[in-house]
Amino acid sequence: LIEAMWLQFALAVDESKDYRQCLQCGTWFELSPEKARTNRLFCSDACKSRNYRERKLRAQELASKGADIEDIAEELGTSVETAKGWVK
Repeated sequence: LIEAMWLQFALAVDESKDYRQCLQCGTWFELSPEKARTNRLFCSDACKSRNYRERKLRAQELASKGADIEDIAEELGTSVETAKGWVK
């Protein structure tokens, strides 16, 4: 198993592959035009959806505590318009 891991590492270095850590689960994934967009932030659609749902729930919690919509948007890293849609 360790030999296979070293081989994968050598191939990744040789091909100058880039990797990124998923914002939701922390899993490392390969960034390459052949596999997916190079500006991808999540390892899977499931992680992307989970992150969206958690941010939406957090926005609703903040709004129920009386937070200003601009502050909610800033904390969650989204636009004011998106935050408004989350806290209807």
